[in-house]
Amino acid sequence: MSAPPLPVPPRILILGAYSAIGQDITEGLLDQLDCAVTASGRDPRKLDRMAERLGRERLCCTRLAALDAQAVRAACER
Repeated sequence: MSAPPLPVPPRILILGAYSAIGQDITEGLLDQLDCAVTASGRDPRKLDRMAERLGRERLCCTRLAALDAQAVRAACER
């Protein structure tokens, strides 16, 4: 008899993740929950700096405009 599969931690999408509030939320989620976080925003340089600063394996950064519904939907499905 095999063990049941381990549950997959949820992935949470943060829009505007490199803003002051977005960074606090992203860090808090990574510190306090067993989840993966997709940090998004329009400026790839800001996302790169955020990824370098946080450097966590559960963090994925992606360029995304919040008004692009199709891109937001696709990011949620990753």
